[in-house]
Amino acid sequence: MSSRDVNNNEFQVLMSPLLSNRLEKMEQKIENLENTYNNINEKFDTILLQLNENSKRWEENKKTYLELLKENKILSERNIHLLNENRDIYLKKFNQIHEDNNDLIKNISTSNSEARNNNMYWRTSGNNTVMKPPSSSVGDILWPWGSSKDRKECESPIQ
Repeated sequence: MSSRDVNNNEFQVLMSPLLSNRLEKMEQKIENLENTYNNINEKFDTILLQLNENSKRWEENKKTYLELLKENKILSERNIHLLNENRDIYLKKFNQIHEDNNDLIKNISTSNSEARNNNMYWRTSGNNTVMKPPSSSVGDILWPWGSSKDRKECESPIQ
């Protein structure tokens, strides 16, 4: 049976204690579900807000990244131009050094061969290859390991 409370406009239902406990448990479960739903909904709202903020930052970062790529391309082109100029300068100098070395080698080989051809005695003689100290008194200063008298005794002519 049910009765109606006049002041509250609510119905009051008479029921057994078991049924009342079951209804209370159901109300608690519904309340828990509602709280869980609200928590999940709040978390989704937070996630959507963060995604929206991240999306804005990503767009800004994308613009900055594209600008930096353009600057990098310009710098790379300048570097390639400078490297090509440096390589051209290096090759010109290298070729000039190579030509100068060839000219120097030609001059050295020509002058040496003439000197050796003209001085054949120097190449074949054994006398001029022996080092002998001078016999003057100045020789004592230049050749301090022996006096000129000692040297005359020690010298042996090589023929």
